Amino acid sequence: MENARFSPWLGHIDRMVAVADMREPSVADQIHVLQHAAYSVEAQRIGSSDFPPLRETLDALRCCTDCFLVFVEDGNIIGCLSYGQSGAVFTITRLVVCPQHFRRGIASALLRQLECRLPSGSVVCASTADLNEPAIRAYEKQGYGTAVGPTSEGITLRRLHKRIEGTNEQIQPDRSN
Repeated sequence: MENARFSPWLGHIDRMVAVADMREPSVADQIHVLQHAAYSVEAQRIGSSDFPPLRETLDALRCCTDCFLVFVEDGNIIGCLSYGQSGAVFTITRLVVCPQHFRRGIASALLRQLECRLPSGSVVCASTADLNEPAIRAYEKQGYGTAVGPTSEGITLRRLHKRIEGTNEQIQPDRSN
């Protein structure tokens, strides 16, 4: 991934979760490269030679109206979660982590940050390939329920959901690092 800096919108914080501005070309570019790397690993893991998320173009990503949260480390986006909203239901449309940073809690941090932004009573939904065990474990670790869902383009999906309970307050980034 390129080493584009994010000082205009993030300052000089070494590691944090932030809302991404998809109008910023370097942001969209980094997310596109990141998701291609992550989805390539997933496609190989589940045995898909034509994985639908790998077909998303940079232009389509730039036009996406979802809200994007990114995990930034040393000015580089190494994780991304996007979601849409319909009433009290929030649907995660992508959750990707740079393969070199797998198993460091980045997906969990993005999920926790999303949940902290949502009002009590909200429902978060997501889906992933049924064979994507690391992703399913990450969701289950955060309390998501799962059920085998429909098949899409030959890929059996796992549906995930969680009801947000209690009062959520915005988590402030840890600046001690």
